[in-house]
Amino acid sequence: MKNEFISKIENDYNLFRFSNEEYKRKLNDLAKILNLKDGFICDQPPTYFVGDIESKNKIIFMGINPGGKKENLKFESQFRNKSWNSYLDFHKYFFKHYKEGPKIPYYAYLRTCFSPDSDVTQNYFDYCQENFINIDLIPYHSKSFNVKLSDEVEHRYWANFETITNFLHHNVDLVRYIVIHYGQLVELLSKKNFFNKKADVLPCKLNNKRKVYLKEISGFKFLLFNRFIRRGFSRDDVQEALKYVNKVV
Repeated sequence: MKNEFISKIENDYNLFRFSNEEYKRKLNDLAKILNLKDGFICDQPPTYFVGDIESKNKIIFMGINPGGKKENLKFESQFRNKSWNSYLDFHKYFFKHYKEGPKIPYYAYLRTCFSPDSDVTQNYFDYCQENFINIDLIPYHSKSFNVKLSDEVEHRYWANFETITNFLHHNVDLVRYIVIHYGQLVELLSKKNFFNKKADVLPCKLNNKRKVYLKEISGFKFLLFNRFIRRGFSRDDVQEALKYVNKVV
């Protein structure tokens, strides 16, 4: 598990714990570069990932930023602020820990959409622990991440995207398929010719200009939604797209 990606996380965590003023400067400098009006929350460690990254066959959700809801950060602090090992354990078993914490409607909705079984009797945190990993490109918590795309923002997104995909390439058994549903990131990947909007669009019956794209590259299946799933796609929409994922050889 020890590689460039994990080493980067550990270094960042140690900076937070043992050189907090330097950590604050780093986050404040990044906020200026991104033109993030409210800045980052500097008294919290970063959240690069949640989910068991030492397991196999996971749905990987690739996002932008972990947000900063006070109730959640208070709950998380009691576990992950103690030591690197505690931090790593919390993030690996994030959903298991959250069974005793606040609800997270985002993951409840993803469970509803991606589970092949529409029966919701299983606790959604159990399903997420068994099936999901989330990885964010900009891992520092923020109250509001309203960032406009610029050359520098695109550079940061793309560099971090490459770091994450490199980690996944060294852990191929970890990946069932990869889901991206943040409009900015989808647009950037299109601009970088990572996928083709015309050639890779799925023939799903969707309304209101919603689009889903499927790209297989380097052995990975990328499922890209042109808007945030919870705000634009139903369970039926997602299940229809997944039929095409399962057809790709």
